[in-house]
Amino acid sequence: MPPSSTTRPVSDLSDFERRILDFATGPQPTHSEGELWSFSPSASNVRLESATQGPPARVSYLLTVLPQHCNFMGSLHGGCAATIIDVLSSMLVLGLSSPGRYSLGGVSRNLKLTYLRPVPVGSEIRLSTGS
Repeated sequence: MPPSSTTRPVSDLSDFERRILDFATGPQPTHSEGELWSFSPSASNVRLESATQGPPARVSYLLTVLPQHCNFMGSLHGGCAATIIDVLSSMLVLGLSSPGRYSLGGVSRNLKLTYLRPVPVGSEIRLSTGS
C-alpha cells in the first residue's frame, strides 16, 4: 500500500520513516482467518500520515473504522481499539530499533485507555504515538 495522499513520496522519506512505512504496510498475515488474535495494519486500512525520528520520535497514522473493528452496536470495539494502539505503538519501537536493541520488538508493560464516546463505523481516526 503506498503512503496516503497526505504523505510525501516514498523516495523523499528518511530511513526512519521508510522503516515505519514498511511495518505499517508489511505483508498480509500468513495465518488463516480466525486462527489467532491479530491485527494487521495493512489489512485494516491503516495509513501512515507522518513519522519523525525526533527526539522525541513521533508517528501518526490514519485509520477508517471498518465493520470488522466494530461491536454489535456498529462502533469501534474497545478491545480492538486497545489492540490497534498496542500494535501501532510497537511499530515506533521497531522503527527506533537497532541490532541488539529492540530488534525483535517488545512487550507492552502497561496500556491504559479511557473511552470517551463511541467511534462509529466509517469514521476516520488519527492515532499518534511518541517516545
